[in-house]
Amino acid sequence: MTGTLEVPVTLSRIMRQVSIVGIGQVPVQKVYAQSLRWLGATAVRQAMSDAGVDQVDALFAGNMLSDELQNQKHIAALIADEAGLYGIEALQVRAATATGAAALRLAYLAVASEEADLAVAVGVEKMSEGAATPALAKALDAKQEVAAGATLISKNADLMRLYMERHNMPEDGLVNFAVNAHQNALTNPNALFHKKISARDVRQSRTIVPPIRLLDCSPICDGAAAV
Repeated sequence: MTGTLEVPVTLSRIMRQVSIVGIGQVPVQKVYAQSLRWLGATAVRQAMSDAGVDQVDALFAGNMLSDELQNQKHIAALIADEAGLYGIEALQVRAATATGAAALRLAYLAVASEEADLAVAVGVEKMSEGAATPALAKALDAKQEVAAGATLISKNADLMRLYMERHNMPEDGLVNFAVNAHQNALTNPNALFHKKISARDVRQSRTIVPPIRLLDCSPICDGAAAV
């Protein structure tokens, strides 16, 4: 699988074109028998096999929660070792829920700037271990948000409510996001759920934090994807 990443005109004048030449994905589920590094390395090896390469210059691992849930930092180097990639640059990337995208951006910049010819970006989490909700809350402001009882889902609910108010949307105005996500999952063998849902299903699912309902939420699970 190949694809070209579009870049701003100001950057494209001085940076070379970058293409995605391979992808890898571990099935999303609760993986009790395997480690976080195994999940990441498996996705990396799949992406490299898809690209037809046996070595890369750099690895960027997007992971937010390893030190909280696995008591393990510096996971990028461990993933590189597990994948058999020795002596390469391996960096862990964190940007809360944008962590995977941040890893992809750094891999892109490494190749576009000619610091690397081949770079792999992997996003990996193993959330079935430990208490995920308080760990996720550490992406918020500890003094002003968490101390007041906020969680990541309550802040998402605030943002969702604000967006709906600004755009004069009805309470169920965003239900099709969940419907579309489940529709896409039907054709992805690595997705956790393979069940078509309707807008009515979303509306009738349990309210978690208004206006977010159960079927709006992603489940606590494990998985990895790499390019």
